Amino acid sequence: MVPIGTVVHYVLPDGPEHVHGRCRPAIVINPLAHAEYVTLVIWRNGPMDGADQPFMEWIPGAEYSPRHAFGTWHRLEECAHPHAEA
Repeated sequence: MVPIGTVVHYVLPDGPEHVHGRCRPAIVINPLAHAEYVTLVIWRNGPMDGADQPFMEWIPGAEYSPRHAFGTWHRLEECAHPHAEA
């Protein structure tokens, strides 16, 4: 189980084409009963992620994915993903 307050990466499932699939920092606010699911608050890169996107977003029930699938989370140390930088 991931402890409350752990910083992880969330893979954006939406937004403009240049940010779709990129990693954004997130904090675990509630680990769920199933160990691979957590509730997150993510931080977006302001208007760079799209004018209609909030700066912070609540994501209930995000699933863990070591393959960095869209809309999932992974640990910081697992981020050798090509979209992590922007």
